[in-house]
Amino acid sequence: MEIPLVVMDGTFPHYMRIPIDKAWVMIKQLIDRVEECHGVMTILWHNTFMEGEGLRVYEKLLQYSQERGAWMTNGEEIEKRYVKK
Repeated sequence: MEIPLVVMDGTFPHYMRIPIDKAWVMIKQLIDRVEECHGVMTILWHNTFMEGEGLRVYEKLLQYSQERGAWMTNGEEIEKRYVKK
């Protein structure tokens, strides 16, 4: 089973040259699109982004996802639900 990585904190400032506080618009669009497709969205948020604006964006991402009714879990639980053995 392959679960694609959709959002990673460091991508915005390091590769896309977007300040992390400005990345929210793009992250929100990704959340909305994944919801429309009934898909799975994986997020990688490093401890180096767990302060200041990085932490605020992460908290906003989690809060918005929760408000949308997202099932927040881990890879093992996704495998149990979707992979027939």
